[in-house]
Amino acid sequence: MSAVYVTIPRTELKFFLFADQMSPALEKKLGNLGFPSIWLTYSLDPKLKLKELPGGKFSYTSGEFGESIPLIKATEKGSSAISYSSSDHSVTLSLDGEFLVYEFSDDDSIRSFKKIKEGYVNIIKLQDAKAKLIKLPKDEYGMTNPLEAVSTQNEYDGGYYRVPVQLTVK
Repeated sequence: MSAVYVTIPRTELKFFLFADQMSPALEKKLGNLGFPSIWLTYSLDPKLKLKELPGGKFSYTSGEFGESIPLIKATEKGSSAISYSSSDHSVTLSLDGEFLVYEFSDDDSIRSFKKIKEGYVNIIKLQDAKAKLIKLPKDEYGMTNPLEAVSTQNEYDGGYYRVPVQLTVK
């Protein structure tokens, strides 16, 4: 079995938290952020048509995103940084270099992955420095959900950032 990696040129992405979810306790947790749970969505659908939105984001008008790949962690050839700004409840994520996608993969998946030239992301789930998801307080049903940040302030469907990628297998 082979490991799959993705190389991303220096990229900075800004995501927003929902202000109504913020509390002093949650803001304290945001002072010690680690690498987020991030999935790059991609499509090999030749019918996929994208339109550019304000702020350099994209939405699709036809076709479908079919799959997603996770960014697990930066390798020694990669780096990331994440910071929280309380002024606008935003998180800035910087990515540069090589990231592990899968520690092992089958040959059919690898052939498919090699066709990917760009990924799209509009939501990240925030984690602390120990790689543990940061959770929101329990809701009225006793459920807890991970804290998510979105690409467009106060909108889940506000568009995707385009991230150029190069996949390699080792």
